Amino acid sequence: MRALEAGNEIVVAEPTAAPTLADLAPEQMTAGLPDDVLAALATADPAHGEQLALSNGCVGCHSLDPAVQMTGPTWYNVGNTAVSRVSGESPAYYLYLSIVQPNGFVVPNYPGNIMPATYGDLLSTQDLADLISYLLQQTQGATGS
Repeated sequence: MRALEAGNEIVVAEPTAAPTLADLAPEQMTAGLPDDVLAALATADPAHGEQLALSNGCVGCHSLDPAVQMTGPTWYNVGNTAVSRVSGESPAYYLYLSIVQPNGFVVPNYPGNIMPATYGDLLSTQDLADLISYLLQQTQGATGS
């Protein structure tokens, strides 16, 4: 207010838009993934990833509807959310770690130690890649395959 009263012009800066998957080069999207998962991602089947999310009960805690609050964080727009969820982690690597080490980073306001930590042992490398590919497709309004 004092700046206005003194006759100074006030410039309001627009907030910087959060980066999205579309802003990333392919190597930025997958940086940090283990080599076997990275290789499997090249032939990943997101439709199979969606089936895995159903058959492994993921959808019992994660919703694609942003208005539905569940035990786990929403998967609505998770592809874009993953871009900046954990500083220094690529979106694919963030999703990979969320599956195989779910307590490594717990989304604020969600309980830890809820998601089974066994998916890294139970899912094949290709299954992990398929699930990651499916999740990366979940960008604003996407409904899967």
